[in-house]
Amino acid sequence: MLVSILTPSLNQRTWLADNLASVAAQTYPVIEHIVVDGGSTDGSVELLAGTESRSLVWESAPDRGQSHALNKAFSKSSGHIIGWINADDGYVDRRAVQRVVQCFASDPEIDVVYGHSLMVGPANEVLQVLWAPPFIPRLTECVTPFYQPALFFRRPVLETGFVDESLHYVMDFDLWRRLWARYRFQRIPFFVGIERHQPGRKVYSEPYRGSELTILTRICPSAISPPIVSCGRAMRRWSG
Repeated sequence: MLVSILTPSLNQRTWLADNLASVAAQTYPVIEHIVVDGGSTDGSVELLAGTESRSLVWESAPDRGQSHALNKAFSKSSGHIIGWINADDGYVDRRAVQRVVQCFASDPEIDVVYGHSLMVGPANEVLQVLWAPPFIPRLTECVTPFYQPALFFRRPVLETGFVDESLHYVMDFDLWRRLWARYRFQRIPFFVGIERHQPGRKVYSEPYRGSELTILTRICPSAISPPIVSCGRAMRRWSG
């Protein structure tokens, strides 16, 4: 099965080299890495042009933001399995994609596969283990049980609609909410994704926090009230 890994990027030269290297290092042999750059001026284009990798496909042109870049990357892809890592993300292990593909191959009814993640700092130092619980639909009413770099999808799941281009901060959260009520998610017991903690992340901005609350209350009003208690009970069951 061909795996397509999608990466939107704009002036992320500092992190992009690690991103490219983590994909190029994968043991799984059938990967296309599609990087859509929004017209960077920080040396990203030169880095992409100088990268020798059979799996890398890239373009650089102005776009309408991260969501538009992701949709462009998806339209250029042809993989049966789709992964999404932002320019400052990566994969923890050289076997990450191989393990994901093995899970998909084990059961044709599985639509989405995810694993654990690591949060790393600017120098790739591990800051936090981001443990992903088994998928429990009730839990998704109050928390997101996984991190975006650790998710992979069967292509038909996304062909009904990938990210909403009107959203510039919480397009991932909106996508999860649309998918987990309709498709089968499966966790694998391995570390898959790298989530990078760095000052330029959009999640640390005030617009992100406002957008997150707006989309949360629009698509899942119950997520900010009673179900939080249920989540606490679920967490105690896992810890026991």
